[in-house]
Amino acid sequence: MTAIHRIRSIPSGLMILTLALALCTGASAQTTWYVADGATGMGTQGSPLGSIQGAIAAAANGDRVQVGPGTYFENLNFLGKEIVVESESGPAVTTIDGGATYTTVKFSPGSTDEATLAGFTVTNGKGGPWRGGAFDIDGSYPTIRHCRIVGNTCLHTGGHGAAFFVKASGQPVTVFNCLIHDNHGHGQGIITYATGGSQVRLFSCTIAGNSAGSIYSQGELIRAFATADSVSLMNTAFVDNPVGSGIPFSGAVTADYCYLPFSHSGGTGNVLFINPGMVDELGSTGPADFHLESTSPLIDAGTLDYPFSAPNIDWVDLEGEKRFQGRCDIGVYETEYTPKVIDVPADYPSIQAAVDAAWHGDEVVVAAGPYPGFNWPNNKQLVVRSAGGAAATFMEFSGAPNSLVQIAHYPNGPALGREARLEGFTIRFHGTYPGALEAAGLHIESCSPTIERCIFTYCIAQADTGAISILASDEDADPLIRNCEFHKNDSAISSTVQTLIRVFTFPAFGTVASAQFQGCTFANNHLTGGSAGLVRSESGPVSFENCIFWGNTPTSFHDPAGQLSITSSCVQGGFAGAGNINTDPMLVDAVNGDLHLQAGSPCIDAGDPSSATIGAIDIDGDPRMLHLSIDMGSDEVQQSGLFNILVGPGGYSAIQDAIDAAF
Repeated sequence: MTAIHRIRSIPSGLMILTLALALCTGASAQTTWYVADGATGMGTQGSPLGSIQGAIAAAANGDRVQVGPGTYFENLNFLGKEIVVESESGPAVTTIDGGATYTTVKFSPGSTDEATLAGFTVTNGKGGPWRGGAFDIDGSYPTIRHCRIVGNTCLHTGGHGAAFFVKASGQPVTVFNCLIHDNHGHGQGIITYATGGSQVRLFSCTIAGNSAGSIYSQGELIRAFATADSVSLMNTAFVDNPVGSGIPFSGAVTADYCYLPFSHSGGTGNVLFINPGMVDELGSTGPADFHLESTSPLIDAGTLDYPFSAPNIDWVDLEGEKRFQGRCDIGVYETEYTPKVIDVPADYPSIQAAVDAAWHGDEVVVAAGPYPGFNWPNNKQLVVRSAGGAAATFMEFSGAPNSLVQIAHYPNGPALGREARLEGFTIRFHGTYPGALEAAGLHIESCSPTIERCIFTYCIAQADTGAISILASDEDADPLIRNCEFHKNDSAISSTVQTLIRVFTFPAFGTVASAQFQGCTFANNHLTGGSAGLVRSESGPVSFENCIFWGNTPTSFHDPAGQLSITSSCVQGGFAGAGNINTDPMLVDAVNGDLHLQAGSPCIDAGDPSSATIGAIDIDGDPRMLHLSIDMGSDEVQQSGLFNILVGPGGYSAIQDAIDAAF
């Protein structure tokens, strides 16, 4: 039997008792409070509280309240705190019911966008004069995401805001990926009232089946009262929302990339009047269903470029599906996107044009030939690879762009991860832009892509870095660079920080820059002003494994952060690390760029085969791990004949592992 909780507010004596108990049980160090339907515990995972409001009262700024499935009959007040209240299992099974007696959720003065409510059905709230039904937001600007806001009312003669009433927020209230459905009021549905200005932004929401002014013919669906008030809408769908005044919006309401079945002046990318192509938006055959049909004009009609940054945002739709599988859809639900292959130059004449046209999951395949560089836009999780490998496909430039190739995180979106990949290019860059921190052949900023089977050569720096600069600015950076070659790179100036590869951040950013290098060869690079070392590590961990460093000037590494490691590598002059050697690697012709290993090289079978990130193929596309161990450097020597594979001490631990490694 479900326990019924009726909590309108917490008396001061009860609040003092709750806090005292928390202190007595050592909860001052606790950051997560647990709530379960019908529980009677103290807020731990093993002994959860029974009410959400009790957890809010006990929590301190920065804490989280994790709520189990169930229906909680409560009227919540965040008490001005900076906390996250989130359901474990989503809004389909976790409900906050206001009992039709008062506002369901109130944010009192003091809460900023760190205060977050996520993953609930918010229902049965009752608004009143200058007070919303579902939410009453007073002097604060919280984040509300992944919620179903349904069945709330504000039927008082002077009532305002069946769903939201916002006053004096000062900063934007963010409503993200929410379904706002079946809310009804005599006044307005979502409104703002300012003493100092209020702002509301609704992104990727579906607003359907709500009504305003149904008795008094004066209601608008959304109203911004004062000159300083504003409501911003993006990627949001409006369906079947009758209003008494006949005017859906009043005041400073802007809409971009929205579905609007009515006239609205201004805005970009809006879809107007046509059938939205939802499964059953009117509920003709049962409960209303706002998922998009496969032919809906709202699919891929949204934008990836959210003009905001808010904490505690995760990039999935209301059901937890990945939000940006392609260009995003309008509304609260994202349809599945089928990635495509884009050929250059057959489909687009340049790499830049192809990546501009591509969406998440697409693969850009580049034919052999010379190309200019490009900027990787809009946090797109793409694969950009050559069809014929680095020897036949190269990007080059001599001039004044900051970098030949820039892969950077754009604020307000998901950062690129390892699935974003640049593969199989030769990069040549003679920069003439002195002083730019990001002026290098490849600049990676605040993201973590994979760079593989690329050749960096004739990267001649005018600034600090020649081949690769890795910067953590608004987000951390941790790229994987594997099976690449670096040779004949030089510097054109003398600088105390001149280097081939720089991994850095600045203290003001509060972020960490790291990098992993696997199976790379560095040979015949000469940084004449390079007193900072061949590699400069200034932030987080920078690791080199199964690599070769030979014939470079300087041979040293600069590690002010104390986080650089080299293992299972051939390093001229030596470097402390497991499996390292200091022996001529016997490269075929390093002076002229042939970095293959000669027969008899000490680097053959000298690497660490247990590496999980080395990749399956080398710089030439030949398979790795042919024998008991892999080769150091970018080249895996393809030896003919039969090889004995050892099982037992010094070899594979299981027969199956040996069979899997055999060819």
